[in-house]
Amino acid sequence: MLEVVAEAEELPAASGAYLLVIDLLSSATIEISGRAPVTLGEGRYLYAGSARGAGGIRARIRHHLKGAKPIHWHVDRLTNLAGAAAVLAYVGGNECALTSAALALAGAVLPAPGFGASDCPTCAAHLVAIPEQTGIEDLPALLANGPAVLWRRPPVACFWRPPPPV
Repeated sequence: MLEVVAEAEELPAASGAYLLVIDLLSSATIEISGRAPVTLGEGRYLYAGSARGAGGIRARIRHHLKGAKPIHWHVDRLTNLAGAAAVLAYVGGNECALTSAALALAGAVLPAPGFGASDCPTCAAHLVAIPEQTGIEDLPALLANGPAVLWRRPPVACFWRPPPPV
């Protein structure tokens, strides 16, 4: 079951796990303290995180969606560059289960060992690169991790108009 919400503030305030869908429009080199820098190519990435504190998933996503923010988590380096194209929230969910499900997608790979999983004893990373053609609306069915709530970043309006013919 998929519930779609129009505003990020409508995401659940309960604890659980979430996936950030991050679309990099160009390659980026990410530096993580204690590790060699890693270059992520242009493409679609899924970051699995958990939210167990006050405010639950909504509060954690509120942090991730801020503009230029101080770096607290590994993924802040990516969201400061590209933002999040979408969020899938799973009340009561588990970030490791989401990572495993994402890795089971055809063509999925771990692009940066250790990324987002420095405190995880079971996962090699919580960042998964998936084929760009994987549709955001298709992810809940493909991942089969229970009921999900989806928020998508609204499209940006383009105000540029071609000059009138002369």
